[in-house]
Amino acid sequence: IYSASELFTDRDLEQTADLKGAKYYTVSDGEDITITEEWVYVLQWTAKNVTVFVEADKEAKVQIVLDGVSITNTDSPCIYVKQADKVFVTTTDSENTLEVTDEFVDDGETNTNGVIFSKEDITLNGVGSLKINSTKNWIVSKDDLKITGGTYNITASKKAIDANDS
Repeated sequence: IYSASELFTDRDLEQTADLKGAKYYTVSDGEDITITEEWVYVLQWTAKNVTVFVEADKEAKVQIVLDGVSITNTDSPCIYVKQADKVFVTTTDSENTLEVTDEFVDDGETNTNGVIFSKEDITLNGVGSLKINSTKNWIVSKDDLKITGGTYNITASKKAIDANDS
C-alpha cells in the first residue's frame, strides 16, 4: 500500500496554476503550437486543425492550462507530448473541448491514436471541465499518467485511458 505522498507530487495535487508570467496562446485555425521550454502556457479560444506539440528538454516540467479552449482536429492529437520530464494539463474554472473527428494518421513510427498523446509522464488536474470526443482513444500515455482533478466527459470509440507504466 502506497501513501499519496509516494504516488503524487505537490504539483500533481495542485488544482490551479500560478499564472503570474504565464505565456498566453490564442489558438488559430491550422496554426500548430510548439512548446520548447519549461513554463506555464495558457490556451484560449476556438480553432480547427491545431496540435500543441511539447518538445522540451528532458528535464523540463511544462504546464498547459486549458482556459475555455476548443480544438477540433481531423486526424492528429490536439496535445502531443514528444519530450519533457513531465507535462501538467490543468483546466481553469471553464469548459474546454478537445476532439478528433476522423482516423488518426501515424507520426512516422509512432501510432498517435489519442486526443492527448504523451510519450512522457503526464498529469491531468484542475477545477474545470474537459469534453473529449475521439474516433480512437481519449488519452494515451507511454509513461506515467495521473489524474488528480477536473471533470471529464469522454466519448471514445476505443479506450478512454491507455497508460503504459501507471
